[in-house]
Amino acid sequence: ENSRTFSTVGGVYTLCLPYALDIPDGAKAYQLADRQGNALVFRQVTGRLEALQPYLLTTASQGVSLNTAIGQQIPASANTIGGQKDGLGYTLRGTLEGVDNKTLHDMGAYLMQSDKRWYPAPLNKPEASVPAFRCYLLQNGGAGAREFTTSLVDDEATAVETIRTIDADGTVNAYDLSGRRIDAPRTSSVIIKNGKKYIQK
Repeated sequence: ENSRTFSTVGGVYTLCLPYALDIPDGAKAYQLADRQGNALVFRQVTGRLEALQPYLLTTASQGVSLNTAIGQQIPASANTIGGQKDGLGYTLRGTLEGVDNKTLHDMGAYLMQSDKRWYPAPLNKPEASVPAFRCYLLQNGGAGAREFTTSLVDDEATAVETIRTIDADGTVNAYDLSGRRIDAPRTSSVIIKNGKKYIQK
């Protein structure tokens, strides 16, 4: 069984499991897909989470839980790293065993904090570690940024991709899901920009 519970509505959590799992009711799952400046873009996945793959999970209701009888044979393996997903210079990596603070710092890893931003792992902070079945971010060479924001892109309603959001004079417009143009998106609002749907965090 896995008894992990996600208690915060609207929270964002990292997840990497050694077995496949249907996305829990009241949650959405995302995988690293791109990078735009200092924003890491995660695209929604639906249906079933694959074994040994790193994900972000968001919750729309309180008490979302992984508490389930797994009911699968899990082959024995020396692979405690889990899986990884790459996106333009950065890798989201899962761990099945956990990673201590010093190892994370020495690797130059980034950790997601409660403000949904990724920060470099500080040294000599034992609490800044990654428990088993969670994820951390690695840079694939070059100088790292001070922090990254998280942009979640839902994979819904393909018709929204046809909305024209750039005027003839080059002005970029944003729209809400009803097709109304908006000048200043609110915090945590869903907007259409450059033909894509974004959740502003």
